[in-house]
Amino acid sequence: MSFKIFNESDSSISYVISPGKPNPKECRTEGCDTRSRVYQKGTSRSNCAFYAMNYIRERIGKTCSPSFEESRRIEALFSKRAKRIADINDLIRTVIIAMTNSEKYNLNSEGENLLNNLLDDYSWLIRGGKVSTNCLTAILFHRSFCIDVELLESLDVDIDLFEKVVEEMTNDTIRQIGPKLNFAETFKIKHLASHRIIVDLMTKLFNLTPFNWSPNDTIDDLIQELKEKGPAVFYGQLGAEFYKEAPFKLKSKKTIGEHAVYGWRPGQQISNPSAGHVVLAIGAEKIKDKGYVYYIDPNEESDPKYPQKKKVYISSYKGFCEKSVTSIGSEKSQCFDRKFAYLHGPSRETYTSNIIK
Repeated sequence: MSFKIFNESDSSISYVISPGKPNPKECRTEGCDTRSRVYQKGTSRSNCAFYAMNYIRERIGKTCSPSFEESRRIEALFSKRAKRIADINDLIRTVIIAMTNSEKYNLNSEGENLLNNLLDDYSWLIRGGKVSTNCLTAILFHRSFCIDVELLESLDVDIDLFEKVVEEMTNDTIRQIGPKLNFAETFKIKHLASHRIIVDLMTKLFNLTPFNWSPNDTIDDLIQELKEKGPAVFYGQLGAEFYKEAPFKLKSKKTIGEHAVYGWRPGQQISNPSAGHVVLAIGAEKIKDKGYVYYIDPNEESDPKYPQKKKVYISSYKGFCEKSVTSIGSEKSQCFDRKFAYLHGPSRETYTSNIIK
């Protein structure tokens, strides 16, 4: 594994995560992973779950011993999905920002070709020959859903059952929000339902272990789970993107390994409250009657040459629990409002127990 215990006591646990990623030019052989580490870029929010899991799962790479070939096939499929969704996400958002600001967008030839192909494929969404930002948003979410279907077709997955479950989840959400939704809103709900199933599949196919915690539990419960199972992947309104102000470095000079600890002052306004993000909790502690959680953000790069540049963030346990409870997609999408966390797998009720054959 790419992490080890940094500090442990009766009331605390913290881990250091190996910086970067295994060198893809070196072969993953059987036994302990002895490959050197190289730079790992950050990710966009659309792939935060995949990148957060990269810190705790077995990473194979492009060259490996025969015993890892099936694991590599699965890894490559999820990696390809992440890249395709990131490419479309970045492209569409670049164009939308330019249109919103009444500016001309500048794309390279690859981006121009991708955009033109998308507009041709989705000509049925373009009304009156005019491409609107709402139309582009609809294209983004519908194509992302199609990419998920293509991924599942490459895995041993029951596509009919998958589409049935997605349809049920989508209809449940629409019933609670109301029927007056445009194409973009409907496709977004459908994609988020699909994405949720994909994340569950990742935890299962990456052989990750269930993490038995909920925001209703105590800080002692969280510390115990982290001690038993290691760093944990959580979803919620967590990370720098939800704050309007930059984090500050703790004056206590507290560090976890070579990483300085940063935080936000209580009561700072959170921006973009309807969105969610996945982070990796690497520690927790109880000081007197107060609890604290430490985490890192997969959106940020990790470089083995400069490991100290990777920030560790601190949150009060109360704030962490409150922010770990959020809707996926819309504040009104209460059917997605599940209190859950991942560690090496989902602890909550899963929709995917029968989808993998």
